[in-house]
Amino acid sequence: MIKSSGKGILLCLIVAVISSLSWQFYKPISILMWAFIYSILVANVVRLPAAFRSGIDFAAGTLLRGGIALLGITVSALVWVKLGYSLIAPLFVVFFFFFFALWLGKRFKLTRTESALVGIGTAICGASAIAATGPAIEASEE
Repeated sequence: MIKSSGKGILLCLIVAVISSLSWQFYKPISILMWAFIYSILVANVVRLPAAFRSGIDFAAGTLLRGGIALLGITVSALVWVKLGYSLIAPLFVVFFFFFFALWLGKRFKLTRTESALVGIGTAICGASAIAATGPAIEASEE
């Protein structure tokens, strides 16, 4: 019998495989976006037992952060050196939108955490950045 944490990880693996297959048939939507779509469907259509929670939390936290870190490692430092001054424009855009989201969040009376997640998602790469950053800044699941 699979341990309770293993059930959640197995479910996440199934979602990952289905997402990969979906991407093979319709590539304008990324594998990650397919995974979000299927995860949202599962979370809202199926009532998962509490036994799945620890495995899902592990996959959504530790595994996701590790995967994003490994993705970042694939970009070598030599690439950054070759970019030179052309790196200034994208860095400016990232920082501008992050701090603009913090400012705008304050105007809309969002918490600092909510504003930071919106800023990270807008400035970096959307939902994956939010998912990776959320646990680091102790954001609530909502």
